[in-house]
Amino acid sequence: MQEHTENGTVAAHAAGAPGYPETADIETSSDDYATRFRGASGAWMLSVQEKAVLRLLRGVVPQGARILDVGGGHGQLARPLARAGYRVCVLSSSEECRRRIADLVEAGAVEFKVGNVIDMPFGDREFDAVVAVRMLTHCSAWKTLVREMCRTSAGPVVTDYPTSQSLNAIAPALFKAKKKFEKNTRTWTLFRHAEVNAAFGDCGFRATGRVGQFFLPMVVHRMLKAKFLSAALEGACRVAGLSRLFGTPVVGRWERRTAGDKPVCPAARVAVFAAAAALAAAGCATGGGREAPALPILSEGQKAWFAKSAEERRVAFTNEEMRITLKALGDKPLGAVIAADFSPMRPEAAASATIENLEAGRSYEFPVSATTPGNAATSIGVLRLRTEDTAPRLLDVPGVPNFRDLGAWRGLGGRRVKQGLLFRSAAMNENASPSDNPTLPGASRLTEKSRLVLLEALGVKTDIDLRLDSEVFGMASSPLGPGVAWLHVPFGMYQWIEGDEAKAAFARIFRALLAPGALPAVVHCTDGQDRTGTLCFLLGGLLGVERDDLVRDWEATALHNPSTGFRHEIRIDKLLSSLAALPGGTMREKIESYAAGCGIRDAEIAEWRAIMLEP
Repeated sequence: MQEHTENGTVAAHAAGAPGYPETADIETSSDDYATRFRGASGAWMLSVQEKAVLRLLRGVVPQGARILDVGGGHGQLARPLARAGYRVCVLSSSEECRRRIADLVEAGAVEFKVGNVIDMPFGDREFDAVVAVRMLTHCSAWKTLVREMCRTSAGPVVTDYPTSQSLNAIAPALFKAKKKFEKNTRTWTLFRHAEVNAAFGDCGFRATGRVGQFFLPMVVHRMLKAKFLSAALEGACRVAGLSRLFGTPVVGRWERRTAGDKPVCPAARVAVFAAAAALAAAGCATGGGREAPALPILSEGQKAWFAKSAEERRVAFTNEEMRITLKALGDKPLGAVIAADFSPMRPEAAASATIENLEAGRSYEFPVSATTPGNAATSIGVLRLRTEDTAPRLLDVPGVPNFRDLGAWRGLGGRRVKQGLLFRSAAMNENASPSDNPTLPGASRLTEKSRLVLLEALGVKTDIDLRLDSEVFGMASSPLGPGVAWLHVPFGMYQWIEGDEAKAAFARIFRALLAPGALPAVVHCTDGQDRTGTLCFLLGGLLGVERDDLVRDWEATALHNPSTGFRHEIRIDKLLSSLAALPGGTMREKIESYAAGCGIRDAEIAEWRAIMLEP
């Protein structure tokens, strides 16, 4: 850790105001500090920060959640968080920090509190998430600040820090020039990633996401005063992978550790110290073992929604309150938590494992062993689990919303569509920006955990991207890396499937899925709702999934998107009308007619069914 002043040596931070020992936010909330981000270049830098923070919150912290913004009187996060639908409380060291966000406070969009940032006036886990920018680097007692942020958060902590593992390594040599240009430069601390992670680790948190904002020092962009040039330079660095490796300031996310915080592949073997107690907790015998009651993979609310009639679901789609309720149900599945209870022998000890992304209607066997130091593991039984046979099969992939399996529905002859072969989701990276004339490729949404889930647990081999050329500007491969094939095929939606270009695209995608080694695959557009929904409707229809279930799968996006603009009349009804005009008495037959019009042969459709349907 290094702290830099005008002469590049270590120095103490300025003393805080009377009453509170750490008051860095008073300066960052001032008009003088705001001049560092004036003009188009400054606004662009703040937008990069905003996108990084929202990206790390997306999929982890739902809309409507209560977020504490520590030292946020500058408004750099309070405004975008409020716009994104979060309930924001700003904690500042002084009433004077209120001025720059006074309009938000007076409008009731943001709550404002004055207090000690390293001894916060809040209860344990009082907030759904805690965020802070411009704080860690200017705080002498930064480890205490980390501890308080972790204490008050029931969910993740998102904060930023400049790192010496970047061009900031030459910061002492640049400090005089930086101070001469910016005039209001203060002392700041450079960190190594390991020491920040260690501080959070001491509080029981682990790193689950990190975004490097800029490869070039921010002072360079301030000196350039050219937004588009800066964006182009950073875009090139991002494409080259420099921002990911050496970007700074870093915006990181840390989440509370649990005994089962690592995703467990459904086929994984659970071997936990003294997990014999987990067998009893799950209602399973240790010898031959007996099967426990079926475990749900959907919540009661989710199941109740999908059980409604087509008309009830259709009416609900036009009701704003109902859409908010659906969004609150969430687009994630339930995970099976296997807990071991050691009391009264060792009441302080606990062990649990979370088994995530289980398949529907499947039985699992997990060999369980116990061990003591210096001895080989001893097998003590088999944990048997069975999941409820429900659809859709939602999946939890951190950072990638609207993720689910095309499988689990019933197809031809009541045969279930195989799970784990074809997934649908939102994009794994943001669209290129700006949208009207892209110059910057979209940033990845993936975290370390989501990569583990996608590559190891789900084994994705092909990434089928349905977005427009402009939306994937600068991309040449999948965000998952060179080991995953990236197939970019812009695809239409709803009534626009009838054109020659759309038919050629469907045939190309269909045949790509038939290719040896292509599966498992994930198909997506931007949000995974319209283009993806249209394609999956057609692919599922060829497997014989009933019309109402095809519509249910399309409707499942309401668990992610609460807007009543996403409704039947202006979306999927257009597709149904187009298909209704085709030959055939059933939806399957009409989609077969569409496929034939795309040049797809009956033998290819039969091959698709052989691959995708259970015996």
